[in-house]
Amino acid sequence: MAGERIVITVSGVPAAQLGPLNAGTDAATLDDLIAAGLLRRPRTASSPHAPQPLPAPGVTTTAKILREHRDR
Repeated sequence: MAGERIVITVSGVPAAQLGPLNAGTDAATLDDLIAAGLLRRPRTASSPHAPQPLPAPGVTTTAKILREHRDR
């Protein structure tokens, strides 16, 4: 996996680090990350095509606002 580590500072003090999971080795699989304790399997299986929740009554969606704006 390619990439470099990036250190995030808060007021000049290192606070976090972003970088590749496996420095210089092959890309990690989901099973590798789970085995290393970096990920957990989902508790339930859900489809990426699951229906989206409906907006609350009286709430305007972004899609509706864009549609109305384009209809002008």
